[in-house]
Amino acid sequence: MADPEAFDYIVVVGGLLNSENPVDDRTIAFLKEASREKLTLIGLCTGTFVLAAAGLMKGHPTCVSC
Repeated sequence: MADPEAFDYIVVVGGLLNSENPVDDRTIAFLKEASREKLTLIGLCTGTFVLAAAGLMKGHPTCVSC
């Protein structure tokens, strides 16, 4: 993965999340590092649930629509 600081923001697109661990540990670690660097993280569709499962949504505004 690239250095998170190389981005202005990161969009997480979840897709179908029908497995117990739909995102690998390396990706979760990358997202957590991006969060520590204060990058804007955007969850698109079920990407919001990926961010929440990683513990990255606490204290952040959220809008989920069907």
